[in-house]
Amino acid sequence: MLIENEHNLLAALHNGINLFLGSGFSVMAKDAQGKVLPTGSQLREELVDHFEMPNDLALSQLATLLNSTRRADFRSFLNARFTVSSFDPRYEIIERMPIKSIATTNIDNLIYEIYKNGAHAYLNDLDLHGSTFFDRHAVDLITLHGCVLNDTRELTFDDTDLASAFAREPDRWYYLTRNLESGPTLFAGYSLSDSGTLSTLHPSTADGRDLADKWITVLPGTPDGTLQYYRALKFQIIECTTDELLDYFQSNYEPIDQPSLDADTKELFPNLSIPDVGTVPVRPIFDYLRGAPPTWFDVYSTQLSTTSHHAVVRNALNAKRHALIVGIPGSGKTTLLMQVLKDFSFAGHKLYGDCPTPERAELIVNRLAGAPALIGIDNFADDMDGLNILFNSPNIQVLGSDETYWMETVSHLLPRDHVEVIDVTDLSLEDVQTIVNGIPADVRRGSQISMPRTDQSRSIFEIVESHINLPTLSQRYRKILQSLEHQDPHLLEFLLVCAYVHSCRTPISMDMLLSFFRGTAVAYQEVLEIRNRLSGLVVDYVGGMDDGVQDYYSARSTVVSQALITHATSKQLKDVILRFHEQVSSYRIHKYDVFKRRAFDHDLMHRVFREWEEGMEFYKNAHAKESNPYVLQQGALFLSGKKRYVEAFRMIDEALAVSNRRIPSIRNSHATILFNANIDRDETNGIVQATLQESMQILSECYTYDQRKAYHAQTFADHALRYDHRFGREDSQYYLETALSWLNEEQAKSPWHREVRRLSRVVARRLSD
Repeated sequence: MLIENEHNLLAALHNGINLFLGSGFSVMAKDAQGKVLPTGSQLREELVDHFEMPNDLALSQLATLLNSTRRADFRSFLNARFTVSSFDPRYEIIERMPIKSIATTNIDNLIYEIYKNGAHAYLNDLDLHGSTFFDRHAVDLITLHGCVLNDTRELTFDDTDLASAFAREPDRWYYLTRNLESGPTLFAGYSLSDSGTLSTLHPSTADGRDLADKWITVLPGTPDGTLQYYRALKFQIIECTTDELLDYFQSNYEPIDQPSLDADTKELFPNLSIPDVGTVPVRPIFDYLRGAPPTWFDVYSTQLSTTSHHAVVRNALNAKRHALIVGIPGSGKTTLLMQVLKDFSFAGHKLYGDCPTPERAELIVNRLAGAPALIGIDNFADDMDGLNILFNSPNIQVLGSDETYWMETVSHLLPRDHVEVIDVTDLSLEDVQTIVNGIPADVRRGSQISMPRTDQSRSIFEIVESHINLPTLSQRYRKILQSLEHQDPHLLEFLLVCAYVHSCRTPISMDMLLSFFRGTAVAYQEVLEIRNRLSGLVVDYVGGMDDGVQDYYSARSTVVSQALITHATSKQLKDVILRFHEQVSSYRIHKYDVFKRRAFDHDLMHRVFREWEEGMEFYKNAHAKESNPYVLQQGALFLSGKKRYVEAFRMIDEALAVSNRRIPSIRNSHATILFNANIDRDETNGIVQATLQESMQILSECYTYDQRKAYHAQTFADHALRYDHRFGREDSQYYLETALSWLNEEQAKSPWHREVRRLSRVVARRLSD
């Protein structure tokens, strides 16, 4: 092998390096038929033969032609040809090397297979999950041309697609080039035909900034002209085959040792271990009582009371079941989870963190190597694939917490036989008295509680607010927003963008803030100054994600972020949300797959966009960036809420087409829009009633064929009640009786489901009238 500046390369291999991979890197892997994965030129020949295509077309032209004429067959061929069944074991060294990030133009799943059973690192797919915060076990993966594992993305073969993607979302390009600036990079498996990709990353296109060291592998005998071209792009040359490169890794890198089976929790899981009482930052308990999220100091202190739910949760754990705590916002779910983790006697590792992705869950299982673990997971509904990996590991017991709303969306995916769901919303008189007694005397309003029955369904936060002699949260933040709009618009924008991102269940990083403020003459130091001026309104993120390199911020809590969004004006929210989606790439957003479920919520956008045309444009732009039927679904529901039914039907029809009519929740939305469009229309020869009956039939089919039965039963019951009000009992009897039967069935399966319980009572009363 010939290696230019070899000792610099060796230092990079030991200290941390990025990989940028082309098709030549995968030639030591095989598909299910035992055939070696093809390079670009070989794939072109195979497509010509398999599909009997003209031989004078380039690969990108063949792909364009096949996508337009035989899309399904073409995708099936690619999925089969690029799904790795076996690979040279020497690839496994990569999982044990200090890789910072991997970018690839390959569409195969080789990298996933390499990391699949590893105990040292896991892949974080930026397209699916966004960025990670301070997880030294995470290796960011960027699949620039798509991957056979992701059916929602097109598989592309044209370098101009990469350039046009960067033009549509410049922040993705900034993110990728910053990765190359931050550390050395090895390009492997590229040829001169990939020059479009390589030149896209040339420093002349990055405002003249020099990138860190970068090497590129070339095959022996590569012409001098090609070498000169690579050197002009600032590459250092490595002359070798992929086979030789893997041998070089094996010979010149000392792999990270396997984690010891008797290692302590902090050594195995430095980011997930529970801190010792003497190491946690101290803060006044008053911060918690005013709405800040709980910290381990709060939990360790004797000032934080426990409710009767504490014993119920411990009882479920002692019964060797997984325990999931659910409730309304502000009901003390996370606090209770942390208290139980601290107090519960468990012979094994105790871990605490957010819900892991499947790749991270696999890493946790592999590192445990069969050792017992109790894992506390806040926001457990964020990733059910990851959660179910933990559920299915016999040595792991899960203690989770989340809002009832999110539990409702995933309850059909839970293994009911091994999970106990505990609703902590309702509080006894004794619980309320204990909570009030815990309020410091100098701010507590009296020592007795006034306990009307409605208090039993109020959150802990609301109970605290009603028993202190200070302005309520709503009063405080309404005044803050009014004053900031006139005094300092940048402070207002900072606060609202933190609240918006937090409402989507993720904190915001300095990286995201700098992208958000790009082009507004707000520099890094100014962002820090804004944060300091906001003081306690925005807190440093407390969740084990501080990487020591950049800051992460969050609104004080869920109830605070909701108060800010509720009291902000439509224009204030619109300006912030539009700029955020224009300026911030999904690569930068932590847990992007979770973020996007809430980021386009039609109820929120109904407040943000007063004019339906603006809202429709927002949803169209969002869908153009990422072909996602759920974005179209939310857009259709937004338009329906604005009573623009013609436009809503167009958008929901597009969502149905994009999803191949396979997603029951989108069919449910289609039926809902159909129903809402006609329920108040004047009857014309029975057409209105027939259309409403069609809507009820669609909902009935959704209930029959989809696992999310509670969701469909609720929609069906709501429509049945409205149908009864419009047409009377004779026509609605069957619908009401069906709705009650379904609701009772779901209530028996999920007694924690408050909305099912409420609706069943309403329908039963209507039938008895």
